[in-house]
This record gives sequence, structure tokens and C-alpha cells, in this order.
Amino acid sequence: MKLKPTYAYDCAKQFTITALEHSMITSSTDPKESAQNIADFFQTVYTSLTGDESAQNLDT
Repeated sequence: MKLKPTYAYDCAKQFTITALEHSMITSSTDPKESAQNIADFFQTVYTSLTGDESAQNLDT
């Protein structure tokens, strides 16, 4: 499924929030590592929804 970037962003954001609420994203005692895990999750969802492989380097 390919969505327009704005819709994909909103969906990826909501999926990320839901994943955080349900402890589906690996946490760490290191805040930088935890933040990276969250950003990686978001980018993976966003890329999957847009089908745009170049979006893997988004600054979230």
C-alpha cells in the first residue's frame, strides 16, 4: 500500500504512539538508544506505507 507522505507520516506517528503504549518498542537504560529504537520504528513504518526507500534517512 502506498500513501501520500502526509498521510503516511500521520499513520506512522499513530502506530509509533500505540507501539510505545503497548511496550512493543525495545527500551533501554540509555535514552539515546531508546530514542534511536523509536526513530527506527517510525522510519520503518513510514517507509513501508510510502514505498519510498529513500525515506529511510528521515530526521524524525
